[in-house]
Amino acid sequence: SHSPVSVSLEVAHFGEIFSESKKEYAFQDGTLLHLEPSHGPVAGGTLISLMHPSLASAESNVICSFGVTMVRGQVSDGRVLCRSPPAEMPSVVNLEVIGEDNSQIMESRAQFVYADVPDISILVPSAGPVHGFPVSVFGRNFYSSNDVLCMFGAYSSAATVGSSSVIRCSAPAQLPRTVSLRVALNGQDSSDAGLPLQYVNLPRPSSLQPKLILAEGRARYVTVTGDGFHHGLLYHASVSNSKYPLPCIRHSFSSMSCTIPHGLNIGN
Repeated sequence: SHSPVSVSLEVAHFGEIFSESKKEYAFQDGTLLHLEPSHGPVAGGTLISLMHPSLASAESNVICSFGVTMVRGQVSDGRVLCRSPPAEMPSVVNLEVIGEDNSQIMESRAQFVYADVPDISILVPSAGPVHGFPVSVFGRNFYSSNDVLCMFGAYSSAATVGSSSVIRCSAPAQLPRTVSLRVALNGQDSSDAGLPLQYVNLPRPSSLQPKLILAEGRARYVTVTGDGFHHGLLYHASVSNSKYPLPCIRHSFSSMSCTIPHGLNIGN
């Protein structure tokens, strides 16, 4: 790091100055305090914010250099804003900031990471109750960062990357509807395609058949009827004298069956 300094540049040939004018160049302190986000997809388009004390007096228009590719940037409230250009493949490039007329040069030590666009293929579950529920997102090209989000239509929630193929997040409460779930690994650039996630009202059971099952004999099934048994949900039944939930299978919107293990009494 060094203090900002201005120098004059003239062109000379064999020690003889022949340029009729000289140009002032300002070299700024080379430490970039903040780069956000520091990564984005190879498709480009990530809006990047660079913060540095010297930028308060910088020109309103600057050039952001991503390796050998340059794009225009803007200075706003002491920050440089620029969008990443596309890259041919995942890579790490040096990011530099230069005055639009080359009169202001920042010796940048920041690096920007290009990554493959995340691709999601399966949601488990693909539906859940309106009060919210956990979701596992399966796909590829996932990587850990501090900015991973799951986007549920107009809402979003922080997510955790379990591996390069699974992300876990919590669906926030919403009204009954179907939303498109996307993931963003840098907080802004979402996966190309989303998958439908359905919010449904809680099921309303109304009857149980048979109503009495004795402990003797092999495992039995009970049929639960009602409404709101939606496709894509995992169902379990809770029995007062069992500490474990009983597995159930959905048959239709109005019925499902649950397994009563051998040795468990239920009835009234």
